[in-house]
Amino acid sequence: MANGMTFNSTASSTLHLAYCVPKIPLLPERKPSTIEIQGRDGTVDFENDSYAPRLIPVECLTDEAASIAVLDGWMADIALWLSGTGYLVFDGDTTKRWRGKVYNETEMEFLPLRRKFTVVFQCDPYAEDVTETVAAALEAATDYGSDVEFYPEINISLYDLVNQCTNGDFPTVTTGWAASASVLSIASAACVVTGDGSAAEVGIYQDNAAVLNVAHKYYVRATVKVTNADCQNIKLDYDGSTAGTATTKDTQATPENGTTYVLSALDAPPADATGTLKISIHHDYADAATANTKVMTLDNVFVIDVTNVFGAGTEPNLATMDGYVSAFLTEQSVTHFTDTAATYVQTSLVSTGEYVRIEDTFANGDDIIINMGTGKATKNATSCMADVTIASLFFGVPTGTQTITVTSDGFYVANMDYRKRYLYA
Repeated sequence: MANGMTFNSTASSTLHLAYCVPKIPLLPERKPSTIEIQGRDGTVDFENDSYAPRLIPVECLTDEAASIAVLDGWMADIALWLSGTGYLVFDGDTTKRWRGKVYNETEMEFLPLRRKFTVVFQCDPYAEDVTETVAAALEAATDYGSDVEFYPEINISLYDLVNQCTNGDFPTVTTGWAASASVLSIASAACVVTGDGSAAEVGIYQDNAAVLNVAHKYYVRATVKVTNADCQNIKLDYDGSTAGTATTKDTQATPENGTTYVLSALDAPPADATGTLKISIHHDYADAATANTKVMTLDNVFVIDVTNVFGAGTEPNLATMDGYVSAFLTEQSVTHFTDTAATYVQTSLVSTGEYVRIEDTFANGDDIIINMGTGKATKNATSCMADVTIASLFFGVPTGTQTITVTSDGFYVANMDYRKRYLYA
């Protein structure tokens, strides 16, 4: 029915109400913020600009009952229904809801075998979306579409991304790596892979890059650059250290001289691989003579068993993992090649500088929820308010374009859930 409503998840039509017609005020009442000063005309307004609860009267009429006894039974059920606190949704717009409660006495007009009454709900000043916006954007400037300030829930999962690659950042030596038709050296904290003229494929490999499990998926990433115009391809291969069919997982064809590329792959090793995980990165040429003295630089090599980290069947895809790690490398200040266990996580509202920061020794898979509406934070569904720093402020998000960020000294995946709120609905 068009003039019905649902309160506390119960539709008015199921309680024998013929109609429930709301009269929603255009605005809620403002809380007074003025004072009178002796000897001065008028008042001084401190412009508090806050609203009192919105009172929403709803005119109701019951169906016609077969008898007074039946009608009295209906009214008992209606009284019990209206005695609670919950969300109020009107049939005229089922996309919005009001949180309300009945405080005022409700008088009835007695009609033959019917009852007519007006019930007044005291509601929050603002309506909100019935449907929650899930996994909303973070980090980027976003207009979240709310008419008034809203209070989001920030969901953060923390992971210990153990890089199983030995010496992936090449600080001074090439420990853990072996040459293939190449000579290895270090320059500017990167590995220089120079062709020795013995083959057209000039490479570097690590044959114990990770514990091998052919049912697991591994994320491998490397930053590469060639300094010549003759290179045909740069390739990233997976293999087993003792046996296996080497498989190319990513390729940069015809790389430009001096341009830096990121090679990355997220896949299982070859099914016939044995031993430990072997990775190789090579730059290829038309022939061995052309390859001689040609140079590729290599840096920031990651090998991560994502099945161990995220669980079988819940691994992110390659594009998602690329995004995670790129953001991690850009924003965090940890030793990426040894330990990424987090000791803090923080969410901030850029426009005001307000933030909520939690400090703890986090474990892989810890789930943090920061609820701005309730002013509470949990870790793995248990309160962690004792770990919230004293300068933290649970913030509301103003209207217009806003940027909400998450930072940590460890690897995280974060998103935001919220409900739009409306001044009138």
